[in-house]
Amino acid sequence: MEALGYAVMFGDGSVGFRKLETLEEQTEWDLALKHHYAHNCHHPEYFRKDPQVGVVQDSRESMESDSDGSLCLDESILDMMAARGERELKHDNVISIQKLLDMPAQYLRRYTDADRKYVTHTMAAWSEKARNFLSVEGYEHLLDGLFDGRLVVY
Repeated sequence: MEALGYAVMFGDGSVGFRKLETLEEQTEWDLALKHHYAHNCHHPEYFRKDPQVGVVQDSRESMESDSDGSLCLDESILDMMAARGERELKHDNVISIQKLLDMPAQYLRRYTDADRKYVTHTMAAWSEKARNFLSVEGYEHLLDGLFDGRLVVY
């Protein structure tokens, strides 16, 4: 269901989001994105009812409100970091954990207040863990070769 829309938007993957030129392209992308949101709980949009999607979604106030919620939120944070890396940091020669975790407000708007609080608290905790890990002499070398030769710093 999503393959055509993603192919329309990203083509062979050599470029990021492209400008869609026709109504048909925009429709395919919209349908694919709505389907993706409706079937993946790591997206805040999963927890909103959207009659256009044709799927009854979970309409909880917070993603964290059940036993699977924090797992969805943790996956959401990782997905958000990856999206930011792909869209904004892909040409940066220095991989910075701080850059990945200092999330611009535009990425956090999709969350409810309760989920945004969980997300910002969790990212702060991860940032502290990364700082502690990388402050141990020699540990930064454990990351060698993982980021295409780009420098990894806190």
